[in-house]
Amino acid sequence: MIITAPTTNATYVGPANVIVTAVATDSDGSVSHVDFYDGATLLGAATPTGTANQYQRSLSASFGPHTYVAVATDNGGRTNSSDPVTISVNGPGSINVTSPSSGSVFDPSANVVVTANATNSSGQISKVEFFANSTPIGEGSATGANQYSVTWSSVSAGTYALTAVLTDSTGVVTNSLPVNVAVTSKPNVAIVSPSNGTSYSLLSHVTLMATAQDSDGFVSRVDFYANGS
Repeated sequence: MIITAPTTNATYVGPANVIVTAVATDSDGSVSHVDFYDGATLLGAATPTGTANQYQRSLSASFGPHTYVAVATDNGGRTNSSDPVTISVNGPGSINVTSPSSGSVFDPSANVVVTANATNSSGQISKVEFFANSTPIGEGSATGANQYSVTWSSVSAGTYALTAVLTDSTGVVTNSLPVNVAVTSKPNVAIVSPSNGTSYSLLSHVTLMATAQDSDGFVSRVDFYANGS
């Protein structure tokens, strides 16, 4: 008598329906029926699957650990039990990137602190990892209640989708939604006319001229100001 599925130490995100499968044979008679137990609690009889000696039942599993045992009864009323198989049913985690905000723009080579809020309804949080366009940027350190942060160092120009991944103590993984940010150089701009210190008569018409360029994009517009206006 043996349980072939699930395997011991398997984890599920619950509440879950777990299909338990067992193989039962009798060398000097026939198997009358197979019952499944969770610990000492009878869950019900298994149904033959049509495959020789195989029995199966779908079981509703609540949050927490479950230890399944199959008990076969032969045509003479004798029983035999399988070895136990223990599984864990975990609650889904929750994680979201809280900083920076979507649409943020940074200078190249900046050091950006990325922060996420992470919770897990059952089990402990094993780690929180951060990614930029699926490339790892580091494992977060706990910086407060449910808060994890990492410093994304010396960022290169480009556009990025920042995500965080929570892994709980049993290996169940939860992914955050992406937060989109950009890393781009500031444009260079300089007034070339008039030159600094030039004097004009009252009510003169002054033509302003500037050069402007952007190393990793293009100049959208140039605005001119006089004394901040």
